Formats: sequence, C-alpha cells, structure tokens
Amino acid sequence: MKIYDEHIHLRFHADEPPRHELAPFIKCARDRKIAISVKEHGPLPKKYQQGPRGDFYFAMSPGELEPFIELFVGSDIPIGLEMDYFIDSEDEIRSIADDFLQRVQASDLTIGALNGSVHLLPLDITADNANPAIVMWDDKAESFKKYIEICGIERIIEEYHKALCGMVKMQLFDVLSHIDLLRKFDKVDAKGKSFYLAGYEKFYEDAIFDVLQLASETDIAVELNTQGIDRPYGRPFLSQKAVEFCKNKKMKLTFASDAHRPEAIGRHFETAGQMFAQAGVDKLVFFRDRIPYFYDYK
Repeated sequence: MKIYDEHIHLRFHADEPPRHELAPFIKCARDRKIAISVKEHGPLPKKYQQGPRGDFYFAMSPGELEPFIELFVGSDIPIGLEMDYFIDSEDEIRSIADDFLQRVQASDLTIGALNGSVHLLPLDITADNANPAIVMWDDKAESFKKYIEICGIERIIEEYHKALCGMVKMQLFDVLSHIDLLRKFDKVDAKGKSFYLAGYEKFYEDAIFDVLQLASETDIAVELNTQGIDRPYGRPFLSQKAVEFCKNKKMKLTFASDAHRPEAIGRHFETAGQMFAQAGVDKLVFFRDRIPYFYDYK
C-alpha cells in the first residue's frame, strides 16, 4: 500500500513567512513511504494583494512564484497550487493559473493538480466593489468570532456557499479542497450541537450538500482534509455523510493532510482510511499532469 498525500505546503503561516523549502518535505515523505503533491497557496488577484508583501499574510507574494517553481527543478515531486476563489475575479484567477501552468511546463516539471478553496469572504456585504472589504476569517478564532458578530452566521454561510458554487462552476480546478473549512474554529458537543452554527446546523449542511451535488455534475474531485482534526473542530474537513454522498455519486476522492511542516505529512491517514472504508470507497485518486489515477488505499 502506498499513501498519496495530495495536499501539502512548503512552509507554515507566519507574520514574516519563511522561504519555501522542498528538501525537508521530500526526506520526511520518503522516510514514511508517502507520495506527496505540493499545493502551495497561489498568488492572489491584484485587488486582493493586501499587506506589505501583497500576500494577505498567507498566500504567495507576486515575486515568489518563479523561485518557488525553481525549487522543483531536478525533482519528480508534483507541483501545483491551492488557489482562492473570488466571485469578481474569475478571469484573473484563470490568468494566474495559466501563467503558472505555462511556467511549470516550460521548466519540464511534473504538474500535480489545481486545488480550489475559499479562505476570504466579504466583511461588509454593502462594500463598494471597487474597494472590497474582505476578511480572512480562518486565521484566528478571534477573527472568526468578530466576523460572526458583524455579519451573522447565516449570512456567512450564504456567502461561503455562493463562493464554493462559483468555484465549482468555473470548471478550472481539479480538486475541491477542505469544503468544511468554515467550521475550523467551531466546536461540537457530545450531542452533536455546534457552538458557532447553533440553530443553523441544517442550513449549513444543506449548503454543503448543494455544493457537493453541483460538484457531482462536473469532473472535480473532493478532498478529505484531516487538518480539521487538529483544529478546534476536531474532525476532518469532510463529514462521514459527505464521504458517503460522494461514494454514491461515484465522485473521485483524495486524501490530504494539508501539512505545513514535514512532520505533519500523512497525518491522520488512519482516520481517513476508516472513513473511506466505512463508506464503501474502494479507491482514491492522485493526480499527475492534472489527470486522476485511481489507487487502492487499503
């Protein structure tokens, strides 16, 4: 059996982000006999390049793309991006993706896949589109709490749902990443009651399954992201019910640790494997040159 960890990063988040480093991740992956695929946060559309580096404190700054690609020269590790979706920037998102893919191909490197995700949402729904107020709600629990106080959880779920649907409809991305990221700072008690989504659990679940239904009508794969286990949420970012839905719809599924440090590569794969097995999923997929290949994870 070989584990394919289809979503890792080459650095951790920090106010002063370190350089991308590939070698420590390659060593750890080989020691653990895990095949990795890098999906670094791609550059953002220009109107969202906020902060002193234009990276919104988490993405790749505009000048980092070429040095990042150069790290992979001489390596067979698949290179890809995790790209954020913005409803008003689809053309620019496509342009960023095309530029990246052309650079990678010109360097004769192995492309993995393009993952789509949503980390940024409108802070004020009445904001001027020319000067967008946007918030990275998943950086700190305090930020998420404040966001709820300002906008209300119902509106946030609606905005999240709208963004995820728009991302799927673009039909640009190969993988839908951590669909339950909105619950990163949520806590669930023994009875299944949510702290932040209290009273809106069904509303949220319906929104997520609406996205999955839409995804099932395209060729996009869905990621089970185990990083959620180590967050306040304490669960993977894909529920058991969602895994079963994907299986019944014959959707492609990937495993992702979302590691930002070498030691997190493959983390909680056992839990993910149990969830897949419980749902009757026989095979997962990994990507090479944006083409999905099935493999036996058991």
